[in-house]
Amino acid sequence: MLGGWKDEGYVRATLDQVINSGKLSLIRSQFLQDNIAAHLEVLASSENAFQNLGNMNLDTMIAMNQRLSFSFDDSAWEITTPANELLADQDLERLVGHFGVVYTLMANGHRTTVQRNQAYVAALEAYVREREWVE
Repeated sequence: MLGGWKDEGYVRATLDQVINSGKLSLIRSQFLQDNIAAHLEVLASSENAFQNLGNMNLDTMIAMNQRLSFSFDDSAWEITTPANELLADQDLERLVGHFGVVYTLMANGHRTTVQRNQAYVAALEAYVREREWVE
């Protein structure tokens, strides 16, 4: 995929409000308080990492774009640079390798963030059940 990256969307406003207002202490479960605080740290770290990787990826895509020729029509986008030119361009080879590494890092970070988000949701659901707020 040579397009943009869409990260998992998170809405932090409520969590930030709970932390900033001091209302986190109203939650009696220390486990849940710790989980919420840790989750906010993970979100901040993930947002920063994805931004940095996205910037690296964009720079690499621009550099690759400058070295390749393309053909476009209504349904396709195709690289038309001759294979012998592609194979002879060591800088392009490095750019393609870098592009692959950055996308791999982004995909792994995305998976980790999703897993942590699922753990956070599970902790919230357990707390809600414990408090018998829902059946």
